[in-house]
Order: sequence, then structure tokens, then C-alpha cells
Amino acid sequence: MTAIQKLIATIAALALVGGGAYYFSTRAQAPTTTGTATTTPNGAATSTTGNSTGSGAVNSGVVTPDASKPIEFSADISADIRVQLNTALKKEQAEIAKNPLSPGPWIRLGTIHKMGGDYANAALYWEYVASVYRGKSVPYLSLGDLYQNFLHDTTKAETNYKLAIQNDPQNVNAYADLYTMYHFTLKDDTKAAAILADGLKSNPGNTYLLGLQSELNK
Repeated sequence: MTAIQKLIATIAALALVGGGAYYFSTRAQAPTTTGTATTTPNGAATSTTGNSTGSGAVNSGVVTPDASKPIEFSADISADIRVQLNTALKKEQAEIAKNPLSPGPWIRLGTIHKMGGDYANAALYWEYVASVYRGKSVPYLSLGDLYQNFLHDTTKAETNYKLAIQNDPQNVNAYADLYTMYHFTLKDDTKAAAILADGLKSNPGNTYLLGLQSELNK
């Protein structure tokens, strides 16, 4: 089984066990939040209810993007992978049709578009989740990865990683990903050291961050 086939299988498995939000990397997963949807005259769902406080609070009045968008495949995606991604896409679109305000399918929808090389729509869906479900770090991590490693916009990547940290200071992956960008991409070890120090203040003794700190200090 290829790496992309394994990722598609992971998406399908997550859908079967309840639609947990999926961050497209090897590092992070996050729980989902659900709410109740109403519809506008054009049929687009808007956020009306959900958790009123804390992480996952729903921002009311945001119109959802069009979940039915096809994947704009990049030229290097093979025919068999396109078939698999389109199959996964239809499953997530069906989940969204049943519950438009469950964030998990929207995040996975972005993941599927990203896997097909459709970065613009991946960003669209993740930005929707970030704008509706306040306090979620997962969409910001996904956007940070997208902008850093695929769209090569380190300014936007930095902004999204910092928002992930702001929303969840205990998510060590956000510090680690931002460290990676500072250290390996931007060659700015002053910022790399600072973000690890910030991470360890919020997560004292975390072995992952301590390991990165040791790597940096070699």
C-alpha cells in the first residue's frame, strides 16, 4: 500500500469511528465539535448553535463554503489515486450534507483536496473551520503546514502556527512545526530557540520539545 493509499484509508477509518478532526501530517489529531445548522435562502448552512464557551465555541452567522467543489487535481496525481480521492471526497460530502456543522468532515475535506494538489480549496475549508469553531488549533496547524511546505508562504505559515498556539498552548505540535520552519527553512535559530522556550513554559518537561531543544543546541 502506498503512502497516499494509507492516508486515504486513515480518512475512511476516522469517518467510521465518528468523524474525528484530522490534521494532515503524522503528528496531530483533535476531537470534533458539533452544532445545529439552519439554512439560508440559497441553501448554505450557517452556524447557529454549539458550545457557547471554551474551545470549540461556534461563531454564529458564518455562511459555509460549497462542499460540492470537485478536486482541482495537479498534473502529477495519477488516475487511480484520483479515483480513490474522489471516492473519499463523496463520503465526506455526504457527511457534511447530514450535519453541516460537524468540523471533522470539513477538515477531512480540506485534507482530500490537499492530497489532490488542490491547495486553494484545502485552505478554503480549513479557514472556514477556523472562523466558525473558535478555539480550535487543528485547522491552523493544517494551514500552517499548507503555507509552509506547499505554498511556500512562510509569513502566512507563521501566522497560522501562532494562532494554533494561541488557541491551544498545550499542543506541542504547533511549537514543533514552527520551530522546524524557523530552524530549517528560515535559518533563524534565535526564533527557533524562543519558540521552544515558549513551548516548554506551557508544557514543562515535555520530552518532544526538550529533544528539539537538544538538537538545536548541538
